[in-house]
Amino acid sequence: MIEVSDDGAGISTERVLAKAIEDGWMTPEQASSKTERDALQLIFVAGFSTAKKVTNVSGRGVGMDVVRANVEKVGGSVEVESRAGLGTTVRLRVPLTLAIIPALVVESGGQSFVLPQSSLIELVYVPPNDAPAAIERIGTTELYRLREELLPLVWLGRLLELEQRANTEQRGFYVAVLESEGLRFGLVVDDLRALEEIVVKPLSGVLGDIGLFSGATLLGNGTLAMILDVAAAGTRAGIRPAADASTLANLKPGQSYAARVEDAGCAAERSMVIYESRRPGCGQGGNQAWIGIPLSAVERIERVPLGSIEYAGGRAVLQCGGELLPLQDDDAVLPDMEATAGAMVTVLICVRPEAHTMRRVGMVVRRVLGISTSTLLAANEELYQGHLAMVDNRVATVQCEFAGAPQGAAVRLQEVA
Repeated sequence: MIEVSDDGAGISTERVLAKAIEDGWMTPEQASSKTERDALQLIFVAGFSTAKKVTNVSGRGVGMDVVRANVEKVGGSVEVESRAGLGTTVRLRVPLTLAIIPALVVESGGQSFVLPQSSLIELVYVPPNDAPAAIERIGTTELYRLREELLPLVWLGRLLELEQRANTEQRGFYVAVLESEGLRFGLVVDDLRALEEIVVKPLSGVLGDIGLFSGATLLGNGTLAMILDVAAAGTRAGIRPAADASTLANLKPGQSYAARVEDAGCAAERSMVIYESRRPGCGQGGNQAWIGIPLSAVERIERVPLGSIEYAGGRAVLQCGGELLPLQDDDAVLPDMEATAGAMVTVLICVRPEAHTMRRVGMVVRRVLGISTSTLLAANEELYQGHLAMVDNRVATVQCEFAGAPQGAAVRLQEVA
């Protein structure tokens, strides 16, 4: 691994996106949806440059694209990180031998593919008996619980639109846990072949435009196999880096994800934990209301057995880390679950400002929908006596009592969707 760093001003993603719009690489609408990581990838586009003046050595947009193309030809990868005011780091991962790399051969849809061993963390076999219950779902995202981690799954056959094996989930499958360029996910394949030392053959321009393969190789049996570009596969499947998103999921009993604090500004657009409510008057005609809590007020999310919730003075409480935590059940979730044997309750551990201190409280919710960037709406007392926000083109009610939680802190959990 070759790492080159500087302590300069960093790469301005705003300037990069503005230049991309100016040069016609994308529309303003497309630019507004790009993450910081997406913006940084533009520096690898051939012909792209933010330089105001073209000289003999800079401004032509030639350089970084050549670096990435040549490194990927030999089975390597290039990553870039940049923080405003702190500098930029470029990492080049190159095989020790440029022509031969260790790799795992897998099979999907009756075809063989190669996974570079440098991106392979571990292999997991899910037997037929466990397969139906092994996959959890949040919306359209499929997840696999690997010890204390929720791992987003990418089915190689579906990604490449190959002919699928019937009843894969009922027959068992293999999960290759991969990580590259900040993306970590589980690649589901039909079968494993062997670990081989492969000779990397560069792709022609026609095959290179597919964007999912970094090269090709001839296997020991003489058949041709494509070398999968792990980072490109994760990006194509919609996996985002853990540092750029948050995990919201059904946690197993006793499991919680603690917050990691990072700098974040307080603007008109704020990230919120969105959950579903069925309290009277919130929704009509079968439509459930969306409620939002500022992300800065949420410490962690827990799934606890209903039997672990106690009552003191008529108030539901939960023993949490040696502390007796009061529970707030605005949606009457607990009474609805009393008749359900072995029921699990989702609790948001939140920080609420009271007088001159901050108090921790557990919010009992029916179902967490996700974390979304919301746009706070202008106050309209005729419409609603409180705060509203737009989330994914829907109106959400903002829990005002948490609005005074410390700003400059954002909960970052492991990414699943």
